Order: sequence, then structure tokens, then C-alpha cells
Amino acid sequence: MKGEPALPPGPDAADASQLPALYLTVHEVAKLLRVSDKSVLRYAQADATMPVLRLGGVLRFRRERLERWLRDREQGAPRMRRRVRSVAKPLTTKASVDG
Repeated sequence: MKGEPALPPGPDAADASQLPALYLTVHEVAKLLRVSDKSVLRYAQADATMPVLRLGGVLRFRRERLERWLRDREQGAPRMRRRVRSVAKPLTTKASVDG
């Protein structure tokens, strides 16, 4: 309101400008991938698995999910495999039984 002093910025106001953006714009994604904005729009439309937030005509990409989505599509990327531990009993041979 007019006449009221403006509130000072909170303690996190300066820090927030230095943090990486939680959501990226089409242009920021294009710069990251070194492609045109139009290509990013085309990718988002063509691939339903691409993590995109659509708000009206605005597209935003959550940085963390986009980076994970890109990693999952890298060619030659090592696959994560779970190690399965065998719980089977060791085989006993006739010689060890007759012992």
C-alpha cells in the first residue's frame, strides 16, 4: 500500500538467485542440449515420456527429472544391475559325504 514501508527481502532472497532453477524454460533446455527452441518444442510434442509441465501455452521442464530422462536415453550408458545373492546350499559330492 502507499505510504507503508516495503518489507526488506528475506534472508534467502539473495541465495535464491544463485541457485539453479528448479524449472527450466524451453530456451534454457535448448541451450543445455545445444539445439534450437523449435527442436525442444518438437521433442516435447513427439515424445510423451519427456518430462514437461504444460501450463496453458507455457512449457517448463523440471531440471532433476529432465536430467534423469536424458541419462536414461544415453547410448552406451552402463545399465544398473542388481546383484542377486545365491542362497542355494553348496553342492556336496559323493567324496565329501563318504569322507
